[in-house]
Amino acid sequence: KAKASDVGKTRDVHTGAYNFFDPRNLPQDYVRLCPPIFVNAEALGNFFGFQDDNVHGQAEHVLMLLNNARRYNTPEHPESAVVNVKDKIFTNYKDWCRSLHIEPIFSPKPTNPKNPVGGHEADLLLWFCIWGEGANLRHMPECLCFLYHKTATEWADADESVRQSISGKTYYPGHFLDHTITPIYTVLFKAAKLRKDHVEKRHYDDFNEYFWTPECLDCSYTSEIRGNHGRNTTINIDNDGGFGDFNTTPFIADVLNESPKTYLEKRSWFHVFLSFRRVYEWHIITMQLMACVAFGKFLVWDMAYIVQMLSSVFLSLNFLRIVWTLLSTWVSFPGVKVTSPALCGIVLSLAWYYLIFFYQTLYFTWAMDHMKIISDVGMRANGSDQFWWWQYVWLSLLCSVGYGLEVILQVVPTLATVFYEFSPKCFGIQSCMPDVWSDIWTALVNICFPLTRLYVGKRVHEAFYKVIQYQFFWLTLICWKLYFGWRFIVSPLVEPTVALYDDYMNFPEVTYWTTAILMVLRWIPAFLIFNIDMSIWYSLWSGLMGIYVGMDVRLGVVKNFNEIRDHFMDCPKAFCEKLISRKALPGLMSDQAGSIIDENRSRRTGSLAMALPNFRSTTDLLPGGLSAQDMGPGYGAMDHMEGGAQMLSGSHSNEFLRNYVNAFLDSNSIKGRQWVIFAAAWNEVIDQLRLGDLIADEEKDMLKFNSFNSFRKPVYLPVFQTAGSTELASTFVVEQAIAHRQAPNMDKKKEIYDKMCESIKSELCMFEAVGETWELTGWLIRQVLGPAHEEDISTVIDIISGWIEDEIIFDCMRMEQVTAISASVIAIVKTLKSGMNKRAKKPVRTSRTSRSRSPKPAMGSSLGSKDRLSTDSMKKSVSTSGLASLAMQTAGVEVEGTGKAKFSLPSTKYDKTEGRDVRREQEKAFGDPMRDQVQEKLRALFGTLKGMVVSNGLDANMSAQAKELLDALTLIGTASNGFMWDSSYATEQVNAVSQDLLTLKVVRKLHGLLAVRQNEAEPVSQEAKRRLAFFVNSLFMEMPNAPKVEDMRSFTVVTPFYSEDVIYTKGDLERENTDGVTVLLYLQTLFKQDWENFIERLKITEPGQIWSPKFLMETRMWASLRAQTLARTVQGMMYYEAALRLLSRLEKVDPSVAEDLIKEKYSYVVAAQVYGKMKKNQDNKAEDIDYLLKKYPNLRVAYIDESRGRDGRSQFYSVLIKATQDGEPGEDGSGIQKIYSVRLPGNPVLGEGKPENQNHAMIFTRGEYVQAIDMNQDGFFEEALKHRNLLEEFKSKENALPITILGFREHIFTGSVSSLANYMALQEASFVTTGQRVLTRPLCIRLHYGHPDLFDKLFFMQRGGVSKASKGINLSEDVFAGYSNVIRGGQVAFKEYCQVGKGRDVGMQQIYKFEAKLSQGAAEQSLSRDVARLTARLDFGRLMSYFFGGIGHYINSCATVFAIITVTYANTFMAMYGYEAVGDRMIVVLGTLQIVLAGMGVIQTLPLLATLIVEQGMFLAMAELIKMFGTGGPFYFIFHIQTRAYYLYQTLIAGGAQYRATGRGFVTRHSRFDENWRFFAGSHIYLGIELACAMVLYGCFSEAHQFWGHTWSMWLACGSFMWTPFWFNPLAFSWTIVLDDYKHWLLWIGSKGGSASHSWDTWWREEKSFIWRLRTPEKLCVVSRAGIYLAMAYGACGEENFTQPRLKEFAWMAAISGSLLVGTMTLDSVSCRRGLCSSSIASGSHSLTWQRVLRIPFVVGFIVSIFYFFHKYDFFLRMGVAFYYCLCALYTVMVVSGLTSAKHLLRVHDMLFGHLMFLPLFVMAALQIPDKIQTWLLYHNALNEGVLIDTILKQARKSHQIAEQQSNQNPTNNQQAATSSPPGASATATAIELLEMRAMIEAQQATIRQLQASQNAMQTGYSSNSNSRTSPVSLEEVVAAGSGNEANRTPTDLGSVFPTATSSTSIGGEAAADNADGNGAVDHGPGNGGGSGGAGGDGFSFTQPDQFPKR
Repeated sequence: KAKASDVGKTRDVHTGAYNFFDPRNLPQDYVRLCPPIFVNAEALGNFFGFQDDNVHGQAEHVLMLLNNARRYNTPEHPESAVVNVKDKIFTNYKDWCRSLHIEPIFSPKPTNPKNPVGGHEADLLLWFCIWGEGANLRHMPECLCFLYHKTATEWADADESVRQSISGKTYYPGHFLDHTITPIYTVLFKAAKLRKDHVEKRHYDDFNEYFWTPECLDCSYTSEIRGNHGRNTTINIDNDGGFGDFNTTPFIADVLNESPKTYLEKRSWFHVFLSFRRVYEWHIITMQLMACVAFGKFLVWDMAYIVQMLSSVFLSLNFLRIVWTLLSTWVSFPGVKVTSPALCGIVLSLAWYYLIFFYQTLYFTWAMDHMKIISDVGMRANGSDQFWWWQYVWLSLLCSVGYGLEVILQVVPTLATVFYEFSPKCFGIQSCMPDVWSDIWTALVNICFPLTRLYVGKRVHEAFYKVIQYQFFWLTLICWKLYFGWRFIVSPLVEPTVALYDDYMNFPEVTYWTTAILMVLRWIPAFLIFNIDMSIWYSLWSGLMGIYVGMDVRLGVVKNFNEIRDHFMDCPKAFCEKLISRKALPGLMSDQAGSIIDENRSRRTGSLAMALPNFRSTTDLLPGGLSAQDMGPGYGAMDHMEGGAQMLSGSHSNEFLRNYVNAFLDSNSIKGRQWVIFAAAWNEVIDQLRLGDLIADEEKDMLKFNSFNSFRKPVYLPVFQTAGSTELASTFVVEQAIAHRQAPNMDKKKEIYDKMCESIKSELCMFEAVGETWELTGWLIRQVLGPAHEEDISTVIDIISGWIEDEIIFDCMRMEQVTAISASVIAIVKTLKSGMNKRAKKPVRTSRTSRSRSPKPAMGSSLGSKDRLSTDSMKKSVSTSGLASLAMQTAGVEVEGTGKAKFSLPSTKYDKTEGRDVRREQEKAFGDPMRDQVQEKLRALFGTLKGMVVSNGLDANMSAQAKELLDALTLIGTASNGFMWDSSYATEQVNAVSQDLLTLKVVRKLHGLLAVRQNEAEPVSQEAKRRLAFFVNSLFMEMPNAPKVEDMRSFTVVTPFYSEDVIYTKGDLERENTDGVTVLLYLQTLFKQDWENFIERLKITEPGQIWSPKFLMETRMWASLRAQTLARTVQGMMYYEAALRLLSRLEKVDPSVAEDLIKEKYSYVVAAQVYGKMKKNQDNKAEDIDYLLKKYPNLRVAYIDESRGRDGRSQFYSVLIKATQDGEPGEDGSGIQKIYSVRLPGNPVLGEGKPENQNHAMIFTRGEYVQAIDMNQDGFFEEALKHRNLLEEFKSKENALPITILGFREHIFTGSVSSLANYMALQEASFVTTGQRVLTRPLCIRLHYGHPDLFDKLFFMQRGGVSKASKGINLSEDVFAGYSNVIRGGQVAFKEYCQVGKGRDVGMQQIYKFEAKLSQGAAEQSLSRDVARLTARLDFGRLMSYFFGGIGHYINSCATVFAIITVTYANTFMAMYGYEAVGDRMIVVLGTLQIVLAGMGVIQTLPLLATLIVEQGMFLAMAELIKMFGTGGPFYFIFHIQTRAYYLYQTLIAGGAQYRATGRGFVTRHSRFDENWRFFAGSHIYLGIELACAMVLYGCFSEAHQFWGHTWSMWLACGSFMWTPFWFNPLAFSWTIVLDDYKHWLLWIGSKGGSASHSWDTWWREEKSFIWRLRTPEKLCVVSRAGIYLAMAYGACGEENFTQPRLKEFAWMAAISGSLLVGTMTLDSVSCRRGLCSSSIASGSHSLTWQRVLRIPFVVGFIVSIFYFFHKYDFFLRMGVAFYYCLCALYTVMVVSGLTSAKHLLRVHDMLFGHLMFLPLFVMAALQIPDKIQTWLLYHNALNEGVLIDTILKQARKSHQIAEQQSNQNPTNNQQAATSSPPGASATATAIELLEMRAMIEAQQATIRQLQASQNAMQTGYSSNSNSRTSPVSLEEVVAAGSGNEANRTPTDLGSVFPTATSSTSIGGEAAADNADGNGAVDHGPGNGGGSGGAGGDGFSFTQPDQFPKR
């Protein structure tokens, strides 16, 4: 259908490629749906010109959605599926039409059944094709509604023949893109690329909101003007890209190009106050009310006067209303187009409010003027004071009617929804009233309630019972807050306020302004505290509520491994009830449990026989013909269920077994099939733990269920469950046997015996353990003794079994000795276990003919001599002699999963029964220790057994049986041809059992039953225990019932990926960081046990084998799965597929059908944005992604492909790829195949990178739901089993609105590295568990705070997608999905029975960047329209929950720091200026404020404590809390309060919010002092220094004697700000490293040029750049700090010193000291320049000598002068402090003015305080003990888990010591290296490099001079595009190149000469992530590091030796 000229405008799908289902071979369910979909898809593609790949993809999409929706179909309504999907898809479209008062347009039903064009399928396909083609327009949901409406209208108006492509014109593929999407995209592109702030550029929302207006309906959707579908004209396009004028319908793109902004995101704190005006208004009013009551109580007002004062709140309310109206107007002007009615409403509102306020003020003033200060004339004379007060009250009540209505709407939010949605036109009642009244109603509502003008925000309410819950929560919290505020904040201020007023009234010298300022200084801090203390109480309340809700949902029921055991016996029932579909369960349970058990129950059912029920018919759930390799992940456990040899059976009675099995069934509700089903799932979970190397082989054996083919039970309990139970049972039996023996009569004996039986039966684990031990021990002894003793063993078993059945075992045997029997059996088992694996494989021969016996079953499974086992319960039994008999036994042994015999038949030389080689047999009698030990142990066993038999005092029958038993035991021990005496026979038997796999498994099982204690049966790995505990716990939590696999809801996982690590390469693992630690060493140390398990699993014997080709990928994967890599995320998400495969198998779904179901129900798309670039650049990450595609065939990767078109322009495509099937080579031979390639209108990354990346890949999702998973997340197989239950939560009907976002738990797996990582993990865990739990229940305000939430895709695809993407404003893109969800009518749920893993940042600098990113995102959120509309629409309870549980956390952090600064300076000013006392009364408020301020840091621990209490218990929670306090946790939390405050404030006033890549790597290295200064000085250290100086002055001037009571919390904050980065810095107190830090810091602070890591100058410019971007009002705010500094200077100086003589004295003293200091700095600067720029190293050294000599007197003179002046002149210190503050004020003014010379002042400041901070570091390092203490505290968590963290630290210390030694050995060269190396480069590394270069270059000097003199000299220097040398150069050239003029030097030149270490914060694998824009579009150019000169990521780039010429 495409024209020839249109070739290249689109790409066809690869020939033969398909996504999940081949269209030529579809499953039967799809075939029925195909005709209408395929026909309509082709017709729509021709009609509108959609791209082929888009049509194909969306046809598949619709087909899979409809097939998944078949669960809605019923026989009565066969089209329910398509109707249901259509209703969901067009919900927003119908709302949009209702808002614009138009009718929705849908396609007419088809009239031709053979060509069914039209109908529901056509509507769906049209929408999906527009959506798939829409690209960036998908962020504009109402734009898509507009496009659909227009195209649907055109489609419906066309003739049927035209729709069917019979007549009319068809368009080429891509026509719709070129003429509709691309023009609109062009408008978006121009707007997005403007480098302006939000108020001056339009975002996606601004364009989208144009489509909320009716004007959009007058526009055309295409650049072609269409009449009939065969005739069209084209709009002319201007030269500038605009669309020319035309007289017909305007084109929508042209209209959008001129559309104005609809919301102004103005940067100001006023914007924050406006958005949360109700929160702040509540605080203002309540504090005013409390102040009135407090003053009334203190001054003893009467009640009437108190009421009058309380009525003043009406004035405040109206005044605030005016303020809010003005701010709302300020937000809208200029820039927003306001309609005339809206403008009129604003004017009328302001006029009305002002008029009311005027009269309110007038009436209230008259009413309260009892002293008649105002003359009583005019209107006032018409009434008394009481009269005017009542006038004031009535007027206030009249104007508060709106408040009253709003209060009702707040209390009953459902009424608000009804009110906002009410419209005469929409509700069809317009006909009942005139049009004018309808218009008046609409105008009135729009004026009074502006939100009604919006399209969104109409349906925002909760069910009434939930409203009651969160209102009660806030009622109790507010009551406590008001009491605390009145008692501790407001009341203490009343007395000093009254005293100040009293002094003002009584002392004329006290001025009004002095009194007012002093009152403000006292009340402002209190008001700030009153505003932020709610955060403390909210944390307390939410913590308590989190504990209650967590316990209510049964979290923490299983917290440890002992509790796993306690609940394990109930797990099968819970598992089958919860995780197996109830529809599938009856089929699995159809056969009655006891149907295969003999109905004859002649004996009692209370006997001491133990066995799990035998359901042989359920073994079809166990592996059949398919293996794990055939079926992929998910079948491993069932293929590993052990099979083995045929169990031989005997002739004794099976009545014994029948009765006890029936007893078990009668006394337990658990069915045997449930055990088989659960065992299969449990074993798969354990196998996955083993494959993940979390457990060892032995641990796996102890954790798994066992199954022995043809044994009496289908499954045997895991060893960990039964370990120790047999020993306890033996001890208990011994006690009861003694009591039985001492019983006086038979009744008492019977009572004791019955009690023993009941006690054992009541302990189910003990019951099962004894039964399993009995059965397996008998089977093992029979196997060891062989056929020679078959008859005797049968006799022993029959007699003992009979005694047990007859309950005479205590009479016939001395059961006191049963422990000796147990010990003997343990000895036999241990001997066999230790010797079987070591025993050489020897040929097995048969024994004599006389040894042949009938096959016997196991003990406990034996049959009586008169009854036989039914032939259907065992394999065919052959009774023969010699070889035939033995061959029959061994031939049945199979290799697991292969179906082939492992051992061949015995050698034929043993086939003769006569003339045997006697000599060879005699040789076997010697030299077999294992055989001898087995014989010895067996003799001891049978001897003990004989000693237990009672032969006296029995009746005749019992005596006969006892004699027969003794005879049998005697024959076993004395038979000459038996095991005990025939060594040849014994050797053959031992060989046979050693080579029998089944026997080996039985021995291991018995060893676990008898010899393993409970604590020995637990896995060592804490992670394994945690996962198993949570899985078992979750089985007992409430969750929806699982549907059948075919009926479950489909979902797709999407992971955005940019250029982070995929799989670690060998180079990544071996690369060292600056401390000499490799990634592999780090991982081997941190995961020591996992590494040992890995070596065991692969059977690696030599360390070097890990790099062999056989194991290389395994090693890389092992390391990658312990980092935050794509491989880890992909493997975790593909567990969903494995889980579905297992569940399908358990539910007996046919395997071929199951595979189709898995593809239909689950898909995974990795949005690898730059995969195409990686492929072109041959990046190994692309190869690793290909590896993952091949490893997981159902994995898909979507990427953005860029290519050049014929016109030379770049064309972009959204491409989907997969691995080829059956090893096909693919397009490029890599085995990768393209499926779809959809052309885009341009580069899709216009806004934030991550949401744009998600958006482009969303068209390739196929599920009804989408799960967004980040790159730092992981999945667990056992959790994937519960995912279909989780999806059922979406159909919950208990909510007022549909659930559209479903959140669940995350486990932070990065908390075991250090204390710092543990704080971050606990903080994050608290937020993602307790925080989310409480926000959901009872607060009902949980939004979307990141992944792994599940989204209702059909809801979000028509409402803007799962995230917003506008640049800057949507920095926290995920959060906006929650905002859109709420204001567009969705609800959020949160469940805690599922979890995924999540990694977090573990280093100080990483965490700092993460907190900065969140804070900047919060600042941008507070400016957004989404927050403004959400806060205006939420009822008050949910608003408070949102504020204090969300963004208010960041705002209050800023308020807390502001309060700290305010309180500090207020106290200091009052002390310095002598205003601490009021008159002669010392009135100082006590330390309440300090407690509250300190509490802001401590409150961070309250949610943590709540989380730990629920999940670990009170004791462990308190222990963890104490440990956290002991390791410095509060300092960490207080530190990050300032982090949040700093970046929130900076972003609000200056902008500059950006994605901050944190690296997500491993951090163990030490950060140098200069690096910490760069990171934290601007945000923390400077503030800490400022507060410390102010508090020192406060202490010096204060006379209140309450210094520490006033300042302890400030000192806590100050210390946290200054010292936290150094405390949490590894090796910060190591002497060698402190010295190294000092040298680097001096080098850095004295350097110029280069990057910020190289030079203090560059860092200063970058640090202060945001100030120069400020607008004038913000600059004035910054300059105001200079006024504070000047006030401090004046106060420090004192009025007595502020005189002309004193100032002159200080001036000349300062001149002397200053000149000496300037001289010192000048010499330093000159020496630095000459050292770097001299023509030779020798001359540079000579020039440095005299400069160093001259420097000494200057330094000494400066120090002496300072000490002299301080000693000689008392006022010098005060004047010096004042001078310091004056310089601070000068610096502030200079910086704001843009004067760069201000940096010299700050450099001196940094030098001074830097040295002061080094002093304690040197002292601590010299003591050495602090170094040890710090290491222990920092890595306490890792040490507790057995991590040898000292290995890493020793390596780091060793690296630093080696570098120091090398530096000391070459001091001269090191000095040269330090001066000639680029700033920031490692001094030691540079010195070594220069020494090597010097040795190599000196030999080339003569040659270089000759080459320079020649005309044909080779070009010297380094190429700017290459790191390789083209010709040799001199050392001078190298030095010059490295130091050159700052103006002419570029980072590229510098890096080419000296590739240097960067300031990377992690080991390996992080630079790629730092280079990424969070899956965004920022590409920092070639190289892996973010600006590194070499291979980034680990901070290393050494120059290779071959870059220099050899001698």
